[in-house]
Amino acid sequence: MSTIYLKSSDDQPFSMEEAAVKLSLKLKRIIEVKDRVNYFIRIDNVKGIILTKVIDYCHNHIISKDDTEVLKLFDQEFVRNVDEVSMMYLMDAAKNLEIESLYELCYPALIDKLKAKKLHEIEEMFYKEDLDQVAGICLETVLSSLDLRK
Repeated sequence: MSTIYLKSSDDQPFSMEEAAVKLSLKLKRIIEVKDRVNYFIRIDNVKGIILTKVIDYCHNHIISKDDTEVLKLFDQEFVRNVDEVSMMYLMDAAKNLEIESLYELCYPALIDKLKAKKLHEIEEMFYKEDLDQVAGICLETVLSSLDLRK
């Protein structure tokens, strides 16, 4: 299997096995249309720290694809070890890269992490961060799912 080279929006280089890359429908279309094996594919709007987590998720979902119990445990640990702001960026990356399973993992996990918090706590958590416009839109979607108390 081929290695695909990626570059994050903050110019960090990454390599990923082709099978893992194909979990992203967007990247799958790119590598099927062009022979991108020897070139970097730029991943706009995804910083290196988040792309590292996306790659980890995809890699583990490929190597353990036939073992549902291992995947379940990996997913539980994966979301447990990600803070709320990073989870927002992961959701945004999953949406941008069209990795539905990652988005479907992160969204309810973020809701669970936030549901016990009050609105002002959530605002402090997210608005002290310099969230870009796209992540801000994801935040609005999440906020609309919560029963917020002042």
